[in-house]
Amino acid sequence: RDNQLVIISNNDIEIPNKLMISELINFYYRCENPAFISPVMHVNGEIAKFCAWKLPSIKWDFYEVIPFFKSYLYEEIYYDLNSNSEGILKVDCLPGSFFMGKLRTFKEIAFFDERTFLFGEERILAKKVKNLGKSNYLIKALKYHHKASDIITNEITKRNRMKNIFRGKEIFNKYYQNTPWFMIGLLKLVHFLYLNVKFIQMKYHDSFKIQKS
Repeated sequence: RDNQLVIISNNDIEIPNKLMISELINFYYRCENPAFISPVMHVNGEIAKFCAWKLPSIKWDFYEVIPFFKSYLYEEIYYDLNSNSEGILKVDCLPGSFFMGKLRTFKEIAFFDERTFLFGEERILAKKVKNLGKSNYLIKALKYHHKASDIITNEITKRNRMKNIFRGKEIFNKYYQNTPWFMIGLLKLVHFLYLNVKFIQMKYHDSFKIQKS
């Protein structure tokens, strides 16, 4: 039973090819020492930039809140999907919306970290997979469509989404990266300031719309 393949999936995805699951299984057994694999995620008909990415450093978490650095960081963290002609690309992080792996692998990495929910679990899984000596793979020959954040947007406020995103990053750095405590404290301060600035901007924007209407 532990050798059973299981799929983790959101309910807001679409699979265009009825045979994709069997094709995905075939690809799984072609990969070298795989943990999890995923087709290429498409959003709004296009390949999503975040269909796979490298494990982020603490630098990424600091700089991501600064618009000036974002374009540079995106080039640093995302994979070039044209760099591999075989259709199988070894990657660090896969999106949590759809991926497949053996039940045994999930058990070996102690499943998900329950301190996170919806945000930040991908990088934690990627770190656990690396520690296990296995690899994640993106299957470029297959794809699926994701209505990105439709359900999350309807159920969770933007402020709470940002808080959960930041909390996931803090948990990752504290428990999986052995980041020094003073760096985590500084990261929390940066997140606190960013959240409050964004909250003021959102309140001003909402009040301006009310006045204009």
